[in-house]
Amino acid sequence: MRAIRWANALGRGLARVGVEASLEEESLLRTARRVTGLSDFGDEDFREPLRRVLRSFAGEAALSPTGRALKRVDLIDMLATRLRVRREVADRPELAEGAPIRPLVVTGLPRTGTTLLQRLLSLDPEARPLLAWEAMWPAPLSRRRDDGPDRRIRYTRRLVWLTRRVLPGIDRIHPLDPDAPEECTRLLDSSFRWGYLATERSMPEYAAWLRSLGPAAMEVAYRWYALQLRVLEGQRPTPGHWVLKSPAHLGIIAPLLSVLPDARVVVAVRDPRAAVASACSLFALLHGTTAADPRSGRMGPGIAATLARTLARGLEVARSEPTRVRVVRYDDLVARPIETLEAIHAGFGLPFSTKLARAARDWLARNPQGAHGVHRYDLAAYGLDEGKVREIFSETEEALGRMGS
Repeated sequence: MRAIRWANALGRGLARVGVEASLEEESLLRTARRVTGLSDFGDEDFREPLRRVLRSFAGEAALSPTGRALKRVDLIDMLATRLRVRREVADRPELAEGAPIRPLVVTGLPRTGTTLLQRLLSLDPEARPLLAWEAMWPAPLSRRRDDGPDRRIRYTRRLVWLTRRVLPGIDRIHPLDPDAPEECTRLLDSSFRWGYLATERSMPEYAAWLRSLGPAAMEVAYRWYALQLRVLEGQRPTPGHWVLKSPAHLGIIAPLLSVLPDARVVVAVRDPRAAVASACSLFALLHGTTAADPRSGRMGPGIAATLARTLARGLEVARSEPTRVRVVRYDDLVARPIETLEAIHAGFGLPFSTKLARAARDWLARNPQGAHGVHRYDLAAYGLDEGKVREIFSETEEALGRMGS
């Protein structure tokens, strides 16, 4: 993190003389067009959410100079993705029709076993996992002959290398592997409808605005999400089902199911003390790279409340959609992983093969818990204790008890 502090100090000095990374809408759009050589963004439904994001970045997010620079790069990349996806659809209009291969979606709070479950489900010979480089760049970067998937893989490997140096210890929180299955959050990002957990802490006004729009706003995001899956299917067809995963889905399962009626969702749950402490440590790490004031000693109660509300929304959909949403306990997954996989497949009417069981056992033997180091966290460091966490999550624990999970 020392490099971040040095960069911020340099950035503050440059800002005093009027030199800083621009987060103006037209500058971002113009740069994305120049980078890609494309001009068609398609539907304009992303413009107002983008403006709201930029308004929050200018005010409530309190970005550091480094944070502004990182956000500019990220936003330009998201806009470039929109341009490239539209190029693919313009060339192959059939990609805009139909539904993606029946997706199996994993979600849950942090540290509830979602990554483990995603990796195991992805071992199914009939599965089509979203790989890290696909999540970053769902459409080819250009139409040059040498611009096959390898270029995206190469760039993702560089990004992972850089992330590990900027955020030491990130693999203990979330393992990074450019060639392995990865979260699909990025496919929602370029809709600029950011309904995921960290937003409510760093951008509460933006999050409140998004909530005020209701489920229809996230249905727009999921239509864009589904379009990118179809673009990916066009590049790497497979007869199997998608395996997707992101904590971002937890509070917005209803619009996901509305747009993707063939989707099946697994909600992973765990003792909330581990989930809350881990989320605090992750948000503190990420916030420290972009915030002007990264102090995190009192962030815990707000994060815990957000997580509890998000989980409550997910469990409410699980109760109302028992054939499409299943709840899995972390303790069961760890103690009986093969039986847990088999139960998920049976509940959703998916075949469970001996090949998957064997592959899962082999993967677990090669990847024991703690292979990337132990992620240690302390509730007290974030202004919480076990009693407070139990109080905040009391209603969701009662709901889980009624569901018999």
